[in-house]
This record gives sequence, structure tokens and C-alpha cells, in this order.
Amino acid sequence: MTKTLHLINKAPQHSSALDECLGLILSDPQAHTLMLIEDGVYAALGQADTNQHFLQGLQQSKLPAYVLMEDLEARGISDKVSGVFSLVDYTGFVDLTLKFSKVQSWA
Repeated sequence: MTKTLHLINKAPQHSSALDECLGLILSDPQAHTLMLIEDGVYAALGQADTNQHFLQGLQQSKLPAYVLMEDLEARGISDKVSGVFSLVDYTGFVDLTLKFSKVQSWA
């Protein structure tokens, strides 16, 4: 089975990339992993009402989901991340890209 790491770099308020990605990957969460980077990290905010449906869906699907710590810190939101996500640094991000046979970047 091909495992794919999906990268989201746009805030959900400014792009449909996250919704489109989830529409594909939630049907088979064992074959996919989600990684939020750059402005995509705003989707990881546990206190944002607009993210509640997304976060509940992630939790129920048990889809592995990561968020890049350095991008959270650069935006001053590292203390507001939902527990659904695992935090990784740049080294962890590189390790993840090497772990998967395919990396898909959504724009």
C-alpha cells in the first residue's frame, strides 16, 4: 500500500485545499497522514469555532496529523494547538517526508 504525506500550507479561511484534501484522505486514513505547515497551521487552533468540525473529524477518523512547531511559533499560536495534532520540528518534518513513498502538496 502506498502511504502518502499530505502537506497543507494555506489557512482554511483562504483556501479550499484542506477541505479538498480531507475529502480524499478521510476515506482511507490508514493510507494517509496530514501535515500542516506555513499558514496551514491555523487549522490546528483548538479554540477557533471555525475549526471544531474539522478537528472532530480528525479525531474520529484517527488520521495521523502533524503540525510544524516553528510555523506555530512564528505566528505566536503554539499554545493554542488542538491535542489532535502531534508537534514536529524541522528535523521531524524531514523524517516524515522520508518515511512516506509519496508527498502531496496541496495549494
